[in-house]
Amino acid sequence: MADGAWEFWIDRGGTFTDIVARRPDGGLVSHKLPSETPERYRDAAVDGIRELMGTSAPAPGTIRSVKMGTTVSSAASKPRSRACGCARP
Repeated sequence: MADGAWEFWIDRGGTFTDIVARRPDGGLVSHKLPSETPERYRDAAVDGIRELMGTSAPAPGTIRSVKMGTTVSSAASKPRSRACGCARP
């Protein structure tokens, strides 16, 4: 799929954000970076896209799609074990 547009698939976790991208030439690349590094960037997904594309301001039309999933909220809402006294039986 070489039409000049990037595609991104992002998995944002509590510790790391993983990005897989299809370049305009059809090749696949990946990138992994810490999800929370406020001294380096505000948003790991946005920064990762910029790093993979090699630009801080992608031109309009150079990105076809960005699909993102996260496990941050589901991991935080898992029931606690009874050993800690946090969950009801």
